[in-house]
Amino acid sequence: MSSNIEERVRKVIDENIELEVSAENIEGNKDLVDYGMESVNYMKIVVAIENEFDIRFTDEELVISNFETIDKIVAIIDSKLE
Repeated sequence: MSSNIEERVRKVIDENIELEVSAENIEGNKDLVDYGMESVNYMKIVVAIENEFDIRFTDEELVISNFETIDKIVAIIDSKLE
């Protein structure tokens, strides 16, 4: 299931924020800050992901470390969908 999640996450990133490269070209374990991710963009991504996957993150989950890389975003979504 996580490859489908990863595809959807990459699409959400590309549709909601502008990075230096397309999300398709970012390795899953690379920090998004290295591609121009700014703090305000994290909230845009969180809201878009919640809408895309029909999930809600708890206050405890809303830490930047959970959204630093595509792999981490996929992992937290995967844990919510189990």
